[in-house]
Amino acid sequence: MRPRPHPCIDIINGEMILPIDYTDEDIAARWEEFLEAEENRLRLLELTDRLPEMRSLTFTYSEIDRFDPDFASFILGHPDRALRKGEEVVRRLSDAARTTAEVHLRIKELPRDSRIEIRNLRSEHLGRLISVEGLVRKATEVRPRLVLGVFRCMRCPARILEPQDGLYFREPMECYKEQEGCGRTAGSTKFQLLTEESVYIDTQKVEVQESPEGLRGGAQPERLTAFLEDDLAGALSPGDRVVLNGVLRSQQKGDRIKSTLFDIDLAVLSMEFEQHEYEEVVISEEDEEAIKREAKAPEVFQRIVGSIAPAIHGYEEVKESIALQLFGGTPKQLEDGTKIRGDIHILLVGDPGVAKCVTGDAMVLMGDRTERNIQELVEHWLSVNGAKEVEDGEYAEADFEVMTFTAQGRLEKGRAVRVWRRDSPRRLLRFTTEGGRTLTVTSTHPLFVQNAYFLAQRPAGKIAEGNYLAVASDVVPEGNYCGFDRGIGWDQVVRKEEVRAETPFVYDIEVADTHIFVANGIISHNSQLLRYMSEMAPRGIYASGKSSSAAGLCVAPETLIEVDGRAQPIGEFVEARMRSPLEVEAGVWRQEVRVNGVATATGDRHTDVRPV
Repeated sequence: MRPRPHPCIDIINGEMILPIDYTDEDIAARWEEFLEAEENRLRLLELTDRLPEMRSLTFTYSEIDRFDPDFASFILGHPDRALRKGEEVVRRLSDAARTTAEVHLRIKELPRDSRIEIRNLRSEHLGRLISVEGLVRKATEVRPRLVLGVFRCMRCPARILEPQDGLYFREPMECYKEQEGCGRTAGSTKFQLLTEESVYIDTQKVEVQESPEGLRGGAQPERLTAFLEDDLAGALSPGDRVVLNGVLRSQQKGDRIKSTLFDIDLAVLSMEFEQHEYEEVVISEEDEEAIKREAKAPEVFQRIVGSIAPAIHGYEEVKESIALQLFGGTPKQLEDGTKIRGDIHILLVGDPGVAKCVTGDAMVLMGDRTERNIQELVEHWLSVNGAKEVEDGEYAEADFEVMTFTAQGRLEKGRAVRVWRRDSPRRLLRFTTEGGRTLTVTSTHPLFVQNAYFLAQRPAGKIAEGNYLAVASDVVPEGNYCGFDRGIGWDQVVRKEEVRAETPFVYDIEVADTHIFVANGIISHNSQLLRYMSEMAPRGIYASGKSSSAAGLCVAPETLIEVDGRAQPIGEFVEARMRSPLEVEAGVWRQEVRVNGVATATGDRHTDVRPV
């Protein structure tokens, strides 16, 4: 029997959708028909054979959608009813009655329109099957959660069963007569939980934050609490990048005084890993010979360092440290004798390469060699593609060609992928060159300076009068300079001055791969070393914003840092200064301190000692 149209109308994302109303009998019939397909019967047989070790039957959404699109849509809107009846059918067909283990029906790879950004979760998503993408920031240990409490009445020998929903413990309201109790209410008797007779399920609580790749500047990643149960519990660790599929739940705030505001969490149904920590690499004999050859080369270390973020110029000292860490690590030997490299932790803290902007009067060198005003470009794309807000401004996706400085060492066409408009700081820096070029930038905006025969990226605040800036030029420069016949030249800074901001905004262009564009003829560079390393490492994390966390990337207490000119274990440094710590969240404390200086590596191959 086909289900009947229902007069109710769902409003999803502003669109009216006429749902189909399935009775419980309809739902069970659809699942039975779906499971009768040959390939699904084989999965059901495998589940029957492997119970209780295997307790989940997993299907992709597209498999159900091909079977019945209306039923697939119904599952998205009413996952609790649909999956509960489906699990009853699976349990009946798989002969799961012979075990006390729960049998789960899981759906993965939900359609793209069901994937919601954490910051966009709204009341309309409550109770629906959705997916969220993010980075696991915190994960608890697996702990048992009570799902069916067995209580003993203190006035009679009755055993009272009380199902437990959610996270709040609930005692029986009375000694239920239908369970052969005495009928006394909770006010006239007491109940004792019989822990050994009660039923539990393994549960893990995780906190997921938005993937930081799309965040810039002061934008803070939003977070969502999720719960994994039974055979899913323990599968996630801090640093994992995952897509979680589940049902959005609400929990009322307040204990004694109930609030009208509710917290939300995700009851995870299935998950998909965006990347795997390890993947098998097949090395041929030719590859092995090439590796041995490279290992014997006297300049092997310089080659490795040069291969790290080749499009990001400078930071040689930082890159050397990264290379040494990637090839370091403490060896471990497993019980079966297998030797592996231990976990490696690299913590890079610094300017992530954002908030580096120019004023609105700058002219950008386009891909066709014409020039366009950067303010007009940014305003155009903000209006066309819609502005997305960050803490100190807004940005929009873009798609146009500009001239950029590529890894081949010459000016070529590149593609701008985003434009930015940010709140301007009160003070800016204005450079005037011998060739008559002028450019007004924020103090952290990097430009290229001449360093012997090479290019060196340097923040505007560290550039001095007399330095030579890399500029776009069609004329072959005099002398033996880097950039000879490659479309770049040099122009000496004759004046550097601090000026007051004349407009409320500054502007920026993000160019794919190179992060370089030409403004007023001067080559500008936005470094993205921290973001690059987060993508390079197997479990790298890039966190930006005042409240961001390097989820799961901590260092051991014996790790040495340089403080006040001497090496000291970080554990001793922290513990000696924890006089009145503030607990910012469970298990995390913060203490404001100040020392004379901590050694930090900078982008121009120097080590700075700065107050912290």
